[in-house]
Amino acid sequence: MLLVFAGGKPPEGTWLILSRFGAAYYFLHFLVVLPVVGRLETPLPLPTSIRRPVLRPSRGGSRSEISQQAGHDDDNDNDSSKRPDQ
Repeated sequence: MLLVFAGGKPPEGTWLILSRFGAAYYFLHFLVVLPVVGRLETPLPLPTSIRRPVLRPSRGGSRSEISQQAGHDDDNDNDSSKRPDQ
């Protein structure tokens, strides 16, 4: 916001100094701060499978539990609704 506001002012006096500091921080943020933060932060581990829930299941149970109770098998590859090229 500083650069937006200072860009509308004449380039002299205090606005010139503030614009230079704002521009320096802007480039410093993307070229130095973000790469350092990316190296310091530890990412969460990837889930073992996309089918397994990452969060706890809700009170109603997970979708696979509900489909198994209803007699459906999620791992059935012989589904007739699939196209032949799948």
